[in-house]
Amino acid sequence: MSFSASVRNQILLQHLRRLDQSNVESAEIIMILYETAKKLNAQTIIELGVGGGHSSLAFLAACAKTGGHLWSADIQPCFRARKTILDFHLSKFWTFIQQDSLKLARTLMIPAKADIIFIDTNHQYEQTRKEILFYEPFLRNDGVMLLHDSRNPGCPGVEQAIKWILQNHPTMFRYKEYKVRYGLVELTKIS
Repeated sequence: MSFSASVRNQILLQHLRRLDQSNVESAEIIMILYETAKKLNAQTIIELGVGGGHSSLAFLAACAKTGGHLWSADIQPCFRARKTILDFHLSKFWTFIQQDSLKLARTLMIPAKADIIFIDTNHQYEQTRKEILFYEPFLRNDGVMLLHDSRNPGCPGVEQAIKWILQNHPTMFRYKEYKVRYGLVELTKIS
């Protein structure tokens, strides 16, 4: 079935809002991601960690409105996410790369500058710290790096990595925290 762009976007937004009715936190974060990409008129988004594709769909819904493109990387093949994206006819806005995020940063498979970089990978301190440092040069001035699970007690590495970055590179980012259950942090690159 083929949808017109406006019908597809309405259906997609309804789908995003219902993704996990029992998990308000997921719905809140999905809408924050969507609104952030729309507000920035994001043309280039890099997503590290796809999983079930919830964040991918939020960014792709925004890309459908802004004309932007999402580059996503995950070490897993993410078949469910890929099928959902195809079902919503959003693949023209999306490039999926099955690759470790730290190896990807050393390739030419992603754009040189991004409006948004979203990090939601293995949540370990060293991995997250390296991802922030490796991907900061890919972020345009005033671009936004978003990190999920910044307050998740089961994943303290994300919060520790953010604290380390802010302490050791105090002029790199402006910090904003969204008060959602497991935490979402926005780091805006200082020009």
